[in-house]
Amino acid sequence: MLADPATKTALETATGGEVRGSTPEQMRALITSEIDKWSKVISDAGIPRI
Repeated sequence: MLADPATKTALETATGGEVRGSTPEQMRALITSEIDKWSKVISDAGIPRI
């Protein structure tokens, strides 16, 4: 889908950023790293779980 320049441009315009593809494994690694990073930020800031 991202090989189509018009689609890629439309997605980048809609999201306001660069759009790039990835494999399921790369996406899983990104999500895992984001969860780890933001969990630490939340914990360090003392934000309670609701």
